[in-house]
Amino acid sequence: MRIVTRAINYLLSHSETAPSSPTVTFFKSAERALHEDVDVFRCFFSHLGDIHSVHRVFPLLPMDGYKKGLLQNSENILTRYTLREGRLHPDHETSLGHGTDPRVVSDGTVAYIFKLMRRDGDTERAFYRVRKLPGETVFDVHGAPGLPLGKNWQPFLKDGRLFAIYGFAPLTVLEVHETGEVEIVHQSQTQLDIAPPHEAFTLFRGGTNGILEDDGCLYGFGHSTVRNFRHDTFMWRMTPDYFLDVRICNATVSLNDAGYGITDPTSLFTHEGASYLGLAMSERDWYYEQKFADLLLRLPGVSLATLFTRLEPPLPNVELPASDPHVRSIVPATCVTPVGIKGSKGSVCNHGRTGCLLQTLSIPTFHNGQPIEQLKLYFTCDNVGDGADFTVTVSDVGGTALLTHPVHERGKNAYSLKMSHLADGQKTSLKIRVDCREVELLLDNIRVFYSCAQAPNLS
Repeated sequence: MRIVTRAINYLLSHSETAPSSPTVTFFKSAERALHEDVDVFRCFFSHLGDIHSVHRVFPLLPMDGYKKGLLQNSENILTRYTLREGRLHPDHETSLGHGTDPRVVSDGTVAYIFKLMRRDGDTERAFYRVRKLPGETVFDVHGAPGLPLGKNWQPFLKDGRLFAIYGFAPLTVLEVHETGEVEIVHQSQTQLDIAPPHEAFTLFRGGTNGILEDDGCLYGFGHSTVRNFRHDTFMWRMTPDYFLDVRICNATVSLNDAGYGITDPTSLFTHEGASYLGLAMSERDWYYEQKFADLLLRLPGVSLATLFTRLEPPLPNVELPASDPHVRSIVPATCVTPVGIKGSKGSVCNHGRTGCLLQTLSIPTFHNGQPIEQLKLYFTCDNVGDGADFTVTVSDVGGTALLTHPVHERGKNAYSLKMSHLADGQKTSLKIRVDCREVELLLDNIRVFYSCAQAPNLS
């Protein structure tokens, strides 16, 4: 039976009837503008009978705002929860100091928290600070001999010893000692050395910690960086003799449909006989005004081994609480651009050429019954001639222009176009076109808002 939750920030009480598909047990979503603090990337884990999480808080900066040394502006927070009347309540928070995306592994009694950081004033060398719970044991890890430190380590425990999968191509497994020493215990070639268009290393990257099952295999979830603005989820298995297998399927299509182009798995744990998977989600890469979310799923009531080998996708049709407005980002570089040049980070720029920058971008008029409310363009525009501007045209599927708006704003800006009056029930989709005239136009992002209520003024 599917249980769809309508509230935010709660955990379903344990049920003797195992669900046949994932159920939402925790969901927190928030809209954040540039320079506002974002709290996201919760790594959940079970420790000494309670559920905990470690997440990060950081200011949302534009792409050109990230400079060497700013890692210190990101803080890690440890939270302990209590379960009362089927709801998960935070009852204690502790700052763990500087750190970015955390990773945690726990066997229920002992937990290790990995946080990537730098020492104050050191803008070059990163390291992992590892905190052991319970107690106050803290040690620093500077990487394995002959390897860069990297990121997205996936820790796991075996026979009371601490290990981590360093990477998938090649498959590299490390043992991490509490002295800070790291040794490579296995390294072998895989067929996962597939690079995305924007980077020179594999798109298959780490995600959750690993969990050992009764079959002796280690299971976990990772993310595939298809592009910097799109991360998909996959499940992996490593056998006792280090054979690696991955399961790629339509795991998070329903989350993409909810407006989340990035779905990064963060944590995997068991609590009171059930398995849980945590994901950190956002509309796209973290340089833009957008919504962020943390999601905790209770997985189907089968072993991870069964979940990996059965025919159905591991994460089919996850249903999130309804949101109003519903918002999604459209990356300009995924659109047709006759005169534009596509940037590696998803932008398009005309470089002073006159003509069509975006052609026939099709947008549904409704999303799950919510009518389109407005379109918002994020851009940087500079003059190259007198009376220069660019024009946004909205047409129906037959090509008849419904709206034509010249835009005269200059510099780094955002332009909102009200469209609620076009959602008349007769049009299934609208076409968007952007034309440039004597301007240097860089289009960074496009956001579409759907709302049954009167949307706030987002201009």
